[in-house]
Amino acid sequence: MHNQYITQIKSIIGEIEKTNALLANFNDSEDIVDITVKSQIQRKKKNLFKELLSVLLASNLNISSYETLYQKTINFLKNDEDNMILSSDFKHDIKKAEELLF
Repeated sequence: MHNQYITQIKSIIGEIEKTNALLANFNDSEDIVDITVKSQIQRKKKNLFKELLSVLLASNLNISSYETLYQKTINFLKNDEDNMILSSDFKHDIKKAEELLF
C-alpha cells in the first residue's frame, strides 16, 4: 500500500472524528437552525464514509483487514438512505453485475 493511501485514510478518519465532535454539539437542540446544521453535518459524515470506502478499495489493502469496517459502513449508509426509484434498465445492469461475480 502506498503512503499516499495511508495518509488519505488517516486524514479521512480524522475528518470523521471532527464531524462527530461537531454533531455532539447539536444532539439535544430543537432549534430549527440547529436541526438544519445537524442534517448538513450528518450528510458530510456519510460522504466521508463513502470516500473512506473508496480509498480503502483503491489502496489494494487486503479486504479482510477492514471487512468489519466495510460491513458496518454499508449498514450505516443503508440505514439513512432515501428510497430511490431506479429504472428497470439500471436494475437489470446491477443484476447482471451480481451474476458476473460467480
